Amino acid sequence: TWAKTFKLPIDYGEKELDLIFDRLGKMYVCNNEIFSNNMGFYWQYQSRFKGNLNELFNRESYVEIPWNLLLQNPLLTTEKYFNKIIDALSSKQSHSEYFFMIQNYQELNEDQINKMAEYLPTKNFYSYHNFFIEKNKVIFKQREDLAKLFKHKMTDYERSPFYYLNYPLEMQRDFVLGNSDRDNEYGFELVEKLNISNKEKLNLLNEVAKRLLNKSK
Repeated sequence: TWAKTFKLPIDYGEKELDLIFDRLGKMYVCNNEIFSNNMGFYWQYQSRFKGNLNELFNRESYVEIPWNLLLQNPLLTTEKYFNKIIDALSSKQSHSEYFFMIQNYQELNEDQINKMAEYLPTKNFYSYHNFFIEKNKVIFKQREDLAKLFKHKMTDYERSPFYYLNYPLEMQRDFVLGNSDRDNEYGFELVEKLNISNKEKLNLLNEVAKRLLNKSK
């Protein structure tokens, strides 16, 4: 009887999205199944209230609406709702951090990416934050201010979104000099991967050698 009025989150209009943004604290899925393995929970709550979202939000502490379905909604990238996303991130509303996964489902423009990047946390960093940076690897080279915020996370692990080659060149050089005494052939492997001339690489390796000699004294 209620199938004719039922909407998936992908198809929510302004009325439904406004309700969600007003009650974002209830946008959680049982067992932390935020982005997958959640259709059973979703159906259980939708059938309980016959698809009536107002009743669902009013009567439950969390609503079991899958974010993998919601983040496909094309209205989220319009000016009105993207601004609501930014407002939610800036005020640190509960569960707003899940919006960092939106690029797994639809495209953002460069301006939108930069606006979201402003609200990446330096603490309590989760998989969806990692995903956002992984999806936008060039952002550290474009935004030195952000690169400096995450300088402490730089690593030589290639699969990390904080891989040192994703950072501005000067920060790459600093990373090499700071890590040249580790087990990487005295900095050679780190230097070899830098996108600089052979002459510059030799100069940097010379500086690495001087630092190592001074440490050994």
